[in-house]
Order: sequence, then C-alpha cells, then structure tokens
Amino acid sequence: MLKCTKCIYKQNVPGNTHIACTRGSARAFNVNEHGVEKGWFLFPYLFDPIWAEGCYGFVSKDEKSLESMTTEELGEVLKTELIAVNIVLRNENEPLRVREAILKKYAKAVEAIPAGKNNASTIVLINELRKI
Repeated sequence: MLKCTKCIYKQNVPGNTHIACTRGSARAFNVNEHGVEKGWFLFPYLFDPIWAEGCYGFVSKDEKSLESMTTEELGEVLKTELIAVNIVLRNENEPLRVREAILKKYAKAVEAIPAGKNNASTIVLINELRKI
C-alpha cells in the first residue's frame, strides 16, 4: 500500500474518498490490476493507494527541510532523486540518448558541488530534480 497519507504531494479530491498526486514525475509500482480494471486506481489523478505497493516520488511530510540537512543527508536525498528520475525517464520510454543526456547533465552538476561546501547548490539541484 502506498504511503500517500504521509506524502507532501498528496491532494484530496473534492467529493471523493480517493486522492490525487501532484508530483508530475511520481510513478507507482507493483500496481494491482484488479484496482485498475475497476477504476479505483487512475494514478495520479484519482486513486485509492491500497492498490499499489510503492511510488517513485514519495517525499515524507516529516522529512526535515532541505535547508536544515547536513551535507551527508543532502547527498543521500540527491542520490534518491537521481534514481527516481532515471526510473521515470525509463518508464516514459524516452530514447536512451535522451535519458543519458539528461542524466549526464545532472551528474555534472553533482560533481561540480564541492563536498561539504555548497549546500545551497545541492538544494537547488534536488528541487530541480523533483520537478521532472
């Protein structure tokens, strides 16, 4: 079951008990086909989170603000976001050359951030990745 109730991207749908996801790049995985066939899982627009096991794009409401994280914590968040972007691009059937170009752009940006010295650049990069 998805942990949507604890995600910052969860949105209630007026007049419905199902919810929506406002993160454009979120992708659910291990979706139960029965829920899809019955119309209970129209991800990301209208769905009951019980019909999937997980999501690439989940960001906890309880997560510390990026500004208050240590360099090491930011590094872990950055790795997670890069993995999620790669999965999203693969699932959208982007041609390999397009995926590689996008990932190279972000890999260069990651390398350009001096270890332990520029958290502001890391935060900007994380926020940019979360928009994909």
